[in-house]
Amino acid sequence: MILVFIIFFFLFYALSYQWRFIKLSFSMPQAGGIPFIGLALKIRKLKDILPTLDKCIENLGDVFFFWLGPLPVIFINDADVANSVFTSKNCLDKASFYRPVAKYLGDGLFSLGSKEWQKHRRLLNPSFNQKTLLSFLPIFEQGANCIIEDLEKLEGKDASDFSQIFHKTSLNVAAETTMGRKMSVEGETDLLPHYQNMLNLGIIVISQPWLSIDFFFKRWKHFEKGTISVNLVSNFSKMLIKQKVESEKEDSGLKSIFIDQAISLVREKKFTLQELEDEAANMIFGAFETTASILYSLLMCMAFNPECQEKLYNEIITLMPEEREVTLQDLGNLSYMEMVIFETLRLLPAVPLIGRKTDRDLHLSNNLFVPKSTEFIISIFHIHRNKKYWGENALVFNPDNFLPENTSCRSSYAFMPFTRGIRNCIGKQYAMYSLKVVLSKIIRKFKFSTTAKFEELEYVEAVILKFRKIPEIKVQFR
Repeated sequence: MILVFIIFFFLFYALSYQWRFIKLSFSMPQAGGIPFIGLALKIRKLKDILPTLDKCIENLGDVFFFWLGPLPVIFINDADVANSVFTSKNCLDKASFYRPVAKYLGDGLFSLGSKEWQKHRRLLNPSFNQKTLLSFLPIFEQGANCIIEDLEKLEGKDASDFSQIFHKTSLNVAAETTMGRKMSVEGETDLLPHYQNMLNLGIIVISQPWLSIDFFFKRWKHFEKGTISVNLVSNFSKMLIKQKVESEKEDSGLKSIFIDQAISLVREKKFTLQELEDEAANMIFGAFETTASILYSLLMCMAFNPECQEKLYNEIITLMPEEREVTLQDLGNLSYMEMVIFETLRLLPAVPLIGRKTDRDLHLSNNLFVPKSTEFIISIFHIHRNKKYWGENALVFNPDNFLPENTSCRSSYAFMPFTRGIRNCIGKQYAMYSLKVVLSKIIRKFKFSTTAKFEELEYVEAVILKFRKIPEIKVQFR
């Protein structure tokens, strides 16, 4: 009898709590599925997420409701509604399904709650000021030269898997610009496979939410493998941090890089050592994984579009007839390159979906009332391909989409590869400087080609955009 009462009480409480979300679900188009399970079963495999959302958009429109297990979610493929979420002070929290990532990356800017995020962002902003970013240009140059050396070995061959080249170099560049030292040093453990293992396992944990419970997580078949990677990466960060903390003289030569700023915050008791370690992991992951992914997408798009590749090459050699270091002025003058980067990020955004959560009741721009604790998924991937903003040729690669006359009449929230609003990406300018330096060096020396078609690409949402099948790409000297 007591057991029956407890079960009844639990069900009554659960339904009472969920009633406001049930009411919300009846006020807008709703994706099908079993109540309180919804799309969870349909998108449990990463390869099924974007195709499932494609079908929902086709049937339900640009804004609709669905259950992700017990989580009430509003899906958004509308620039104005996305604007109202990204600019709201009540939607700064990341969505609940990001929380398990902290098991691998720690609690940093990527997953922190709104209050802690605001504090950390304010304290870390100086690490990304203009003066500091310009001091990174020689490091970006060195990274470009390392990539060129590796690409030379692939000349005339199938270079489809050159993404690993980009990941290796981007990790070294990210470590040097944030921690003051390269990641790959002869005689030390190669940490790239462990960083990638942590990211891959973090993605699995997101897609299998029961793993957020320690009881299941510690009995997971990948737990031990993940723990090894976490410990190796953590020990590397701790070693660098310890060397810095114990050193009275800051020897990086870059006085405002992340580790110098963060250690100053620890000494001032504004950061704990654990916060420093967590942010170090977040910074390195954010810098190397997204940059490598974007660079691979860029060269793939150049292979798909040889006329754009030649136009970009001509801009580079016109601006810099002789090979030399790229300057700040060059970065500003590479206007077509910026259009190419933007168009690549439009069609192949590094992070296709963004999740947020409201901490109080609010109204969206479409007058929809949204109760506290509702989750949002804003699809940058779909907004960037929405014909409402990009016309009938929305799926065609066309850098002219970013000519001034074309951008002036378009909502700024129709294009947001680094997100927008209050909780935007701290590393946007870092990424743009890095990409421009590396691309100017690579396109000057190599030509990329493929017989594959852009339309044949199939996408996988794995926090970072991935491809189900890598197209064959060849690299040749110019």
